[in-house]
Amino acid sequence: IEFVFDVEKEVIVAIFLVETDLGKKTGNFPVINVFYSLALSGEKELFEKFINSSEISLNDENIKKRLEKRSNWGYKELLYFIEIAYLNNWDPFSIKGSIFGAFGFPQFVPKSYLIYAYDWDKDGKVDLYSIPDALASIANYLKKEGYKKEESLEYKKKIIMKYNISEPYANTVLAIAEKLKN
Repeated sequence: IEFVFDVEKEVIVAIFLVETDLGKKTGNFPVINVFYSLALSGEKELFEKFINSSEISLNDENIKKRLEKRSNWGYKELLYFIEIAYLNNWDPFSIKGSIFGAFGFPQFVPKSYLIYAYDWDKDGKVDLYSIPDALASIANYLKKEGYKKEESLEYKKKIIMKYNISEPYANTVLAIAEKLKN
């Protein structure tokens, strides 16, 4: 995997460790419910029913825009997830993930699955709960985003931050990768 994708094995394993503790913690939330809820988050009637309107108001344009953006994103991810479930013959209600809808060992959201998931073991399906497919999918994500072994640490950090936009996340991944090398 390291040589095919030009991503250090230590970086791949570090992401696997940080994301799911090497596959031990993949989430307990039904992924379809997460995206269904997000898709509905822009519905004014539901918002007013479940949110204390004395604290938050849909008249606030910033809140309105954020909810609309989140709702649109959730709707698209819901459609991607249904497509993935259909193509893989999954029961869409049985797939569990994070509170944000990320699933599998690499914790991909559905769009990331469609773009980056990789069938390393060549069995005709991408299984993000299979270590070979999961590790190859992580490496494929990084490679497609521009990761190269020979680049600087700062450059690698920027690419890792495309996987997870958090700077502490990227620093943690790189620190773990360095420890794994030694």
